[in-house]
Amino acid sequence: MIQFTQQTIEQYEKLLTFQPNPIAQL
Repeated sequence: MIQFTQQTIEQYEKLLTFQPNPIAQL
């Protein structure tokens, strides 16, 4: 199971910034 810590959240935010979100573009 993945424990959502600040580090994991920051990593997700970085991945989201690198990968364009179609949902954000809407």
